[in-house]
Amino acid sequence: MKSLFWLLFSDGNAISGRILPRACLEYAIGINSQQLRRLLEHQHDRKGNHLESFELTDPITKLLRRWFWLIVSSLVCVVAALVFSLLIPPRFETEAAIAVNLDYGTLEPLELVVEDRVLDRVWQLMVSDETLLQTQALVESKLPEAEIWDSLLSFRTHTRLDARLSRWELIGIHNQPEIARKIANSWMVIVLQRLDAAYEHAWNAAQIEGIHFDVQCISQRSGQNES
Repeated sequence: MKSLFWLLFSDGNAISGRILPRACLEYAIGINSQQLRRLLEHQHDRKGNHLESFELTDPITKLLRRWFWLIVSSLVCVVAALVFSLLIPPRFETEAAIAVNLDYGTLEPLELVVEDRVLDRVWQLMVSDETLLQTQALVESKLPEAEIWDSLLSFRTHTRLDARLSRWELIGIHNQPEIARKIANSWMVIVLQRLDAAYEHAWNAAQIEGIHFDVQCISQRSGQNES
């Protein structure tokens, strides 16, 4: 409960009324007017901790006072970035893109699960060991012997396949742009060859499934047809 009060202390100074809680009145009794003025000028939280005023310009002022260290730290960061860029070899990426999609003009709409399985089979064919082995052999046939990779695993680190909707990007990675271009183009050639082979195999399988077969069970004892 708040009340308007007048306090008269021993030094004869009268402090005009302030609307304060009753607990604050009890705390104020017994202190002189100077201490009361100090109490009224400073803000405190509920636990009695002192709360200092904060201005938005205070952080800027403190930073400007330390301008020398700001300049030194900026120069150190620039030098470190320059040294890092000089020590790390450059990395070039080239891409060869193809469109991979289902032709719904000639096919009935498929469920999303079935469509994902079909596209996943194509993905697995593109990044399979057989595909990359053929790509590695094709690339190495165009390079000097010093640029030959030790294993398929080391060659795989120079390739990456990115799928952006129907646009699939075969990316070649190397510190020389010409070799990166050869990796991407050779990968594209091998992928198209393997996709053509898989397409022909799928048509042959479909034709075999469409052929009518008569199956009979023959008894080996009598040599006569039972069904």
